Amino acid sequence: MKKTIPLQSSGFLSDGHDIQTPFRVVVSCRGNDHEIKCTRVLRNLPGKRLVCGGETNGRNIVAKFFLDSKRGKTHCRREEQGLLALAQTGINTPELICSAAVDSAGRQPMLILQMLEHAIDFEKAWKSAETDWQRAGLLKNLFSLTASMHAFGLIHKDAHPGNFMVAGGILYAIDGGAVAIVKKGKALSPARSIKNLAAVFAQFESAFDYLLEDAFVFYRQKRNWTPGRSYRRYLIKQIRLQRQKKEKKYFKKIYRESSVQVCSRSWNQFMVCKRKCYTREMKTFLRHPDAFIDKGKLLKNGNSSTVALIEMDNSFFIVKRYNIKSFTHALRRCFRVSRAWRSWKNAHRLILLNIATPKPLAMLEYKWGSLRSKAYFITEYVHGRDAYQWFHAKENSESEIQNMASKFGQILKIFYHSLITHGDFKATNFIVSGDNLVVIDLDSMRSYGRAGRKFQQKLLKDCQRLLKNWERHPFICRIFCQELEKLKFIPLSKIKLKCYEN
Repeated sequence: MKKTIPLQSSGFLSDGHDIQTPFRVVVSCRGNDHEIKCTRVLRNLPGKRLVCGGETNGRNIVAKFFLDSKRGKTHCRREEQGLLALAQTGINTPELICSAAVDSAGRQPMLILQMLEHAIDFEKAWKSAETDWQRAGLLKNLFSLTASMHAFGLIHKDAHPGNFMVAGGILYAIDGGAVAIVKKGKALSPARSIKNLAAVFAQFESAFDYLLEDAFVFYRQKRNWTPGRSYRRYLIKQIRLQRQKKEKKYFKKIYRESSVQVCSRSWNQFMVCKRKCYTREMKTFLRHPDAFIDKGKLLKNGNSSTVALIEMDNSFFIVKRYNIKSFTHALRRCFRVSRAWRSWKNAHRLILLNIATPKPLAMLEYKWGSLRSKAYFITEYVHGRDAYQWFHAKENSESEIQNMASKFGQILKIFYHSLITHGDFKATNFIVSGDNLVVIDLDSMRSYGRAGRKFQQKLLKDCQRLLKNWERHPFICRIFCQELEKLKFIPLSKIKLKCYEN
């Protein structure tokens, strides 16, 4: 049944996370009432903002509702000013059709925007790019748009790839609320420009840093800057600082309530769970996790941890329980963050770096005040074989083995540029699922502030453990050695293994 929200309605405010579509809403625009049919929710921040796709007067539109009772008008006005500033300077952005209100008194403001047909956000376009040539083209378009903004005194304060859309080969800037007018009509200084450009590029994985040079040359040409090494050095420094800032902000979000997840804190328990998985059965599991483990299939039953395959809501999940072995062990662990906490963080770190890992779904800690005890980490179940079994399967051809070995090399490359070590590169800690190499067992993963000696030693230890998997299989070992040789930062001379010496 279609739902109609009339004038002077607070329907949006009470619906929270559960917005049922389709629905119709009557809005006041330029003194007239218009009916909008909203057919799908594009984004929902309960109590703050609701973005829907729909139609009005036979035209496909995007409707942005600003729900904050105190700051909704301010946010709407800022969004409108940003979109108008982009349009006035000739930068591609969706057409602003109308600034409206859900009630005649204007207490619930909204904007009606052009719907970009057959559009995908820049992030999806980037991930679907198969070659460096395609990625370089996308990056140049992004730098070109950013250069145009800077030339007219504008910056994008939230320049993540999701705030840019690609439609018909044209790049559009969206989210006018994040557009700041620094010096309207006057070009930004080089320092201010580079700082904002660094915020744009910092959104991409460090594994693609090699594409920066050509894209920055293109940006300099658009701005008519003379070549200079100082610009490049300052850009690289700012990218590093922006990535650290982004990472810090991101990791704060994963331990609190949001539109994506639920979070609960008490004196004796901490719990976080992805909202889409927070079903009745998941709630039962979080109250009695050991009962589910006892009924499930044990995959590992060690002193320090227990791993089980369980079934909930007609789906399979992996639960890892981090045990307390003894009173002494409890004393050592209680003052530190739990290994489940660390696994939750590292799983999100890998997702941030676009490295395949089982989706983290929930994390539960038992504690007494700030003293932590037993903890649980719950992920999706990934079907596949561990890398040790896969590489020893007779049906795999030499080219398939080389291709999978190269995926290990790609992961190590990202680890190196992101200053990360895994801590246990056993082949059984990697799952081959289709064409993907999935990283598991994340509680030993560490990040480092700089590429110092400690990081180099730990990374070398990861590489040595990787080669040790194939010590008795010279053919496979040689393929991995060839992959590591391509990574110039791995000194193979320090890894002494029989398979390599032969």
